[in-house]
Amino acid sequence: MGAPVEVLLRSKDFLVKVHRNRLVEVAASFRKRWEKELWKCKSGKVLETQAQLKRELNNREVEVEAWALASCWDVKCAAENYFLFGAAAPPLKKSNTATLGKKGKVNSLAAAMAPTMEDREAARCLAELLEFAILRLIRLGDLALSLGEREDEVNPIRRATSERPVDTLEPWESWKTLQQRRESIKRKDISNKASSEPLPSFLPSRVSTWVRNSFANTSTYEETYLELADAAVLLNRRAGRFRFASRLEDHRAEVLISRGEHDLAASILSNNVGACARDQWNRAHYWRIFRLACCQRMSGDVLAYLETLTQSFNPRLASVAPKKTASLFQKDLESIITDAAVSEPRWGA
Repeated sequence: MGAPVEVLLRSKDFLVKVHRNRLVEVAASFRKRWEKELWKCKSGKVLETQAQLKRELNNREVEVEAWALASCWDVKCAAENYFLFGAAAPPLKKSNTATLGKKGKVNSLAAAMAPTMEDREAARCLAELLEFAILRLIRLGDLALSLGEREDEVNPIRRATSERPVDTLEPWESWKTLQQRRESIKRKDISNKASSEPLPSFLPSRVSTWVRNSFANTSTYEETYLELADAAVLLNRRAGRFRFASRLEDHRAEVLISRGEHDLAASILSNNVGACARDQWNRAHYWRIFRLACCQRMSGDVLAYLETLTQSFNPRLASVAPKKTASLFQKDLESIITDAAVSEPRWGA
């Protein structure tokens, strides 16, 4: 292949433009149909006709979004068989699996910038393509809920990656209270992992098996998001776009937190928390420390939580730390130093 990166760039541009053009065509067709049908519709059936037209619009949009998502995945799979992105990089997964939990932090640890300019450019192009695919996946999740009987429900990915995560809306429990009900927390996390609600059957018949399996239920939907984001993190790091990778890592961690997988989320955040510190983005740095602390206190990792608490009192962060959060951390610190897991190693030293 004479210019493989150019082929990738053209493939990406083609997918993005065709996707946009198809959506424009769908919207234009809908407007014409809307005017025509409502003009001749009887007054008693206006609402029924409007609902039917909206369902048809959503169905046509689903076809476009599913095509774009499957096409992005096909390009990614074809490209990874050509570009090695360096011997140190772990291979990208090719199918929906539930093994991300075991391999969730491999990419963020092992991936470094690709050695050649061609590989870096290819990685950048594929990373952008996968981020486009993630947007298509999220949009399909929105459409799945709107076409089913659960219109009031929020897309689980949007809910997890929102500005105010769900778990932060709950009352903050003291460290002693958490320790007393540690077993019930573990059982709740296990039940969260096991629970998954089926999604409505909304995909067209001619769609790839990979896309269809992704929307079997909410669990596989989240796993597909994690898989795409994991691959995009690796490719952004290989392209030298470490801030892009860091942002995606934050989103992956939030989705894992919403699934009750606090250990995996903590491993991602602990490797990612220094990115903002290097750039001296103090507010973003403190937020990541706060989210890391939330994971560690829920998983019961005492020593790691103690280390995170000490980081939160860094003088540079003290100026941006909310008073309420600092007070809660101070109370936890006072409680945690009497914990056996901390006191025994301290006296042994």
